[in-house]
Amino acid sequence: MERGFGVRLRYVNNPPRLAAACEAGQQPRSSIWVRAAGEAPTDRALSAALLAYASDMCALDPVLKPHGLWWGDGSATGFSMDHSMWFHAPSRVDEWILVDQLSPALRDSRGLAIADMFTRGGELLCTIAQQGSMRVTR
Repeated sequence: MERGFGVRLRYVNNPPRLAAACEAGQQPRSSIWVRAAGEAPTDRALSAALLAYASDMCALDPVLKPHGLWWGDGSATGFSMDHSMWFHAPSRVDEWILVDQLSPALRDSRGLAIADMFTRGGELLCTIAQQGSMRVTR
């Protein structure tokens, strides 16, 4: 499955719209392959900015997964409150990058997601932490 503008996303497991329907109670984890949809920039700062954009597109998905919720079906709404990234190595965003995400906490309408981004060869590119505000709408 692909979605997004400028970035291609492919879920390793069921995408959130399917996981919400059939996987309530599952682990708060999600793995996604991402890459630039077009020609990759050669500028390192621009590549890092594209990684940041890609990471924000789906970072809070694992927060909702154990509760059978998803942004796109109207069962939940929310927004990012804080998004931090630590870059460990330069990246090539024209190659597939694995985003391994997990959510250690959801309480009082605030969720935390943590993710690592890896090259296909297993090199750690960056670490992400995002906190979001969430509301159940059904």
